[in-house]
Formats: sequence, C-alpha cells, structure tokens
Amino acid sequence: MRRSREERARIVERYEASGKTRREFAKSEGINYHTLQSWLDKSRRRGGKEEEELRFVEVSPPAGSFSHPRTMAEVRFSDGTVLIVRG
Repeated sequence: MRRSREERARIVERYEASGKTRREFAKSEGINYHTLQSWLDKSRRRGGKEEEELRFVEVSPPAGSFSHPRTMAEVRFSDGTVLIVRG
C-alpha cells in the first residue's frame, strides 16, 4: 500500500506521541516495522520537516572576483550544507 507524504508524516507524528515502541506501534497500525523505521529515519534526517522541492539556482560571482587564485566563495543552503568554491 502506498501512502502519501502527508499521510506518512501524520503516522510519524502519531508514533512519536504514542509512547509505544516502534514494533508495538507498527503492529497496532498494520504497518511493516521496517517501513515505519524508514519513515522515521527520513523524518529525522530532514529534522522532522517535510521535504523541500529541489530546484537549481544559477549563481554568478561578480566579474573579476575569481581573478586571484586564493579567492573563495561560500554558498550556504537552508539545511546547513556549505559549498566552498575556490578559484
């Protein structure tokens, strides 16, 4: 049975409020234990937030800003990832 992202998020919230073990909760909800485990892992990796839509954004440094070999640029993403570009 496939469940929507919203439904999975509601189930994860119910589990966290239930006070039950993962096995107990999965059994009571009729969900495979490993499926619940996967949903919980994904939720925790996202900090409990719904996945954001991925999109590409073009980044252009000011002209001449990479003319010196030790010049660096830093791009910070909303999830805390930092991309460092050396040029």
